[in-house]
Amino acid sequence: MPAQPGYDSFASSTERATTARKQFQGIVDKYPHTHTADIARYFVGLASSQLGDNAAAERSLQQAANSSNSDLAALGKFALASVYRAENKGAQAVDLYKQLIDKPTIVVSKATAQIELAGFYESQQKPDEAKKLYDQVAKENPSTEAASLAQRRAAALK
Repeated sequence: MPAQPGYDSFASSTERATTARKQFQGIVDKYPHTHTADIARYFVGLASSQLGDNAAAERSLQQAANSSNSDLAALGKFALASVYRAENKGAQAVDLYKQLIDKPTIVVSKATAQIELAGFYESQQKPDEAKKLYDQVAKENPSTEAASLAQRRAAALK
């Protein structure tokens, strides 16, 4: 699609993430003690992750995960778990997913955390643990998209 007049366009996702990280970091730097800066730190972490800068992503997402706002903290933990997975820090990722399962929020539901944890278990060649979680999601969330997804993934394990 051609660039739209008046809107930024980028040649690559890397270019877009680099620009986004700079802009969000600018908000953090200008308004460090605000809720807006807390949200911007989360987005700095996401952009850093997209750029493969896991150390910067981990720092920013850890700050978001420690937020007093439970929804922002949940988003931070969820994204941080993905960074930990990329860094082969499986125990830390599992711990975050379990925290999210124990204390779900509006933005990261119990079922979402369970499905991600089950997917992690699949990637670690632990199909029994994955199936147990998928079955639990299907049982606790009947007639939902989460249940349908969990059933399909559980069936694929066989």
